[in-house]
Amino acid sequence: GDRMDALLPPKCGSLDLSPTAADESVFELNALRPDFCRALVAALDETAADHGAPFPRANLDHLGFGWIADLLLLVAKAVARVAFEAPSPDWRHAYALEYSPQGARSSLVPHTDDSEITLNILLSDDFQGGELLLGGRRGEPDETARLEPLPPRPVGQATIHIGRHLHAVAPVLQGHRRVLICWTRSSRLRAAVCPCCWINRRFGDADSGDCICGPAWNT
Repeated sequence: GDRMDALLPPKCGSLDLSPTAADESVFELNALRPDFCRALVAALDETAADHGAPFPRANLDHLGFGWIADLLLLVAKAVARVAFEAPSPDWRHAYALEYSPQGARSSLVPHTDDSEITLNILLSDDFQGGELLLGGRRGEPDETARLEPLPPRPVGQATIHIGRHLHAVAPVLQGHRRVLICWTRSSRLRAAVCPCCWINRRFGDADSGDCICGPAWNT
């Protein structure tokens, strides 16, 4: 019906990528149409209802929307090439999140992602608070930079950053903040650098047995 028509893949145009005003290492892209975002939220809610309860964190592959994750992986590949000069990602994990004052999650503490490139797409605008906060990047001189809020963004816009960019979500004060998150990884990069060792500053010390890349876990 009309809803399935709205869930067809969004039209692909040129990659209109631009750095954010707050941080030139973070990029913005109008990724999905607003009507597509509304239809996706409605479809996700209906799928959750079939299982008896809403999903606070909905894996798109498990809910039959893996093709959306595939499209976002293509976007990440293009972004890696033109913005980050990084190895092309070849793995993706996409999920939808909901934040609300009365829900299971109203905010998110500062953290980094287990990804090379993360796409964060806003799916709704009927909420107050819930700003996306960005800080520094692990392993870079700005690592301890103060978390600052990004300006409000329109529905369907993706904020794109490297996974080791520290970020958080301010408390949602009213309404429901819905987002689509897509982590992407590069097997080429991870074959050369163990993310666990990198995060914990164990450079060249895999033989200590403390990490899954060491011989204790691989013999």
